[in-house]
Amino acid sequence: MSKHLGKSIDRREGLRKPKFSKGLIEEARDLFQKRTDRPLTDEDAREMLENLTGFFMSLQLLDREQKAQQIVRKEIEVEVAESQVSACCEQSLLAAEETISPKRLVRRRRPIPRAKG
Repeated sequence: MSKHLGKSIDRREGLRKPKFSKGLIEEARDLFQKRTDRPLTDEDAREMLENLTGFFMSLQLLDREQKAQQIVRKEIEVEVAESQVSACCEQSLLAAEETISPKRLVRRRRPIPRAKG
């Protein structure tokens, strides 16, 4: 099917309009004719091909947008996780500095005088 499909760009609208070969239009007319009671023209078959192409282009665009959103979400999750780890490390360092200073450690190592008795 792709061998018949070539794309042109409508400069006024900026949209891609597919151009279909005569052979593809005839194949489509024969295929779609099996599914309907009324006789189909080449113009009907061309419109059906355009509709199908537009539908799949919309699906492809939607898929790209969803993948881009997933990438952004993952980047945000990584940034949040990194900031949480950073904040956690800062808090633990501050807590360690506040609890025991090196001077207090030295004082604790001195022997405790025993009571005479």
